[in-house]
Amino acid sequence: MTDPSFLGRSYVPHFQPSNPPQAEAVSLGPSLSNAPPKRGRHVQTIL
Repeated sequence: MTDPSFLGRSYVPHFQPSNPPQAEAVSLGPSLSNAPPKRGRHVQTIL
């Protein structure tokens, strides 16, 4: 239960049937949206 990856894997299958895969994109959306334009390039490089 302490392993984050274990919880993540358990949530992924549950979220797929319940919510579309876009839900994950939306979760990352605000993170990139909040980042300033200058950091946008850095974020793209990391990804």
